[in-house]
Amino acid sequence: MRLTRFNLRRNYADLDKAIEGLEDVDNGTPDSHRGMPVWLNNLGIALDTRFKRLGNEADLDRAISVQHPALPTRLNNLASLLQSRHEQTGKEDDIVEATSLLKRCFEIIPEGHPNIQQCLNTRGDNFRLRHERNPNIADINEAINFYQQAVDVRPSRDRRILALSLANLGCSYYHRFNLEGSREDIDISITTQQQGIDVAPAKHPDIHRWLNKTSDSFLLRFQRLGNILDLQSAITNQQDAVNVTPAPDNEAMAGQLKNLAVLFYYRFDRTGSLVDINQAILAEENAASLITSADKTYFCI
Repeated sequence: MRLTRFNLRRNYADLDKAIEGLEDVDNGTPDSHRGMPVWLNNLGIALDTRFKRLGNEADLDRAISVQHPALPTRLNNLASLLQSRHEQTGKEDDIVEATSLLKRCFEIIPEGHPNIQQCLNTRGDNFRLRHERNPNIADINEAINFYQQAVDVRPSRDRRILALSLANLGCSYYHRFNLEGSREDIDISITTQQQGIDVAPAKHPDIHRWLNKTSDSFLLRFQRLGNILDLQSAITNQQDAVNVTPAPDNEAMAGQLKNLAVLFYYRFDRTGSLVDINQAILAEENAASLITSADKTYFCI
């Protein structure tokens, strides 16, 4: 119940209590109990959520260890956790094992499975990560294919998953534009990411990241085509990202402010406006105030 309340209110004290309770269940219940796979699956999800918030690798390792790869959803969840660890550590074995698990997942998942959108997104993530490690058109095309399938699932049972699918699809078109330079790809990237933001529930925990990615896409199109309206849209989306970034997350907020400072500087460079350079300096100073002195050399334009 605490996990349910956390999902509604995003109070991390509830998440800690949920993990503590699920660990107690794991320690005090026989492995043969019929409810154990569900409890372990919930524990893995809760640990992964806390890892994504705090970055403690022990949470991620524990989440991986408790997953039980017997059903499609659990195969998908374990693959997703391994991919998260690969992003964190670069460990090659994790992405290889995740690929194998996802192939098995899609061999056994029935048509119309309630979690098919999550599985399609994780498969798309798998190809995207492979592309990021070794950029190539084949992997990014496969990522686009799986993300598009996730978007096309009808009816979409969960607006959060649809928003995630659209965000992932838009980012993949961004990657393909970087490879091939097709104007159509960057246009689709922007439109699709905006659709994802529009359908996302209020206070979705990832919305600040999606706004940041949309800003990146507008900036890339500005850099390639030179339309000042794209730069203005990049600034608007980045300001929105700053406004919705969770206040306790100083590292994320500092990064968002740094990006905003860079965008104002780009516009100053284009227009010579004193207002823009003042805004760039202010955002830079606000970003620097949120980080440790050891990292402040990064925060200079």
